Amino acid sequence: MPRPKPTTNMVRFLGIVGGISLCAGLPLSIRTVQFLAVAETANGRVSGHSTQAASGRLEPSRANLGSGRTVRSNSSCSVVAFRAQDGNDYQTCMMGRVEIGTHVRVYYDPDDPTACCAATFMDLWGTEVFLLLCGLLTLPYLLRRRAQQRRAKQSGA
Repeated sequence: MPRPKPTTNMVRFLGIVGGISLCAGLPLSIRTVQFLAVAETANGRVSGHSTQAASGRLEPSRANLGSGRTVRSNSSCSVVAFRAQDGNDYQTCMMGRVEIGTHVRVYYDPDDPTACCAATFMDLWGTEVFLLLCGLLTLPYLLRRRAQQRRAKQSGA
């Protein structure tokens, strides 16, 4: 049996990566839209900086990321403290380092204020957009390669 060409392997790899990216990005996008549909807003304030360990826990403040959101392993984040409608104080992690004392809008689920997220594009949509773009950017290449393969089969037949 002939060995596949390297470009065939690349097409397969891109197809797998693109498919996985789309399959992960779509449900995450839907979850974010559903979260925003029920979310309340609160005014938060950056209370410190921390690094996020792979376990999802913040050191040293132990802030809750809510919504299952995580920041890359050992990445720097700004801890945002806010008060929900229930009168309790909560924390979330905002990507990047922002000056302490900066006011930040926070979205949170009123039924579960630990499900919260800073109202910035990267915190709300960063992962979703990255995954969807990875998936969508592979499509033109895959479609072009597939058309070339069909033309080659037709001309060879």
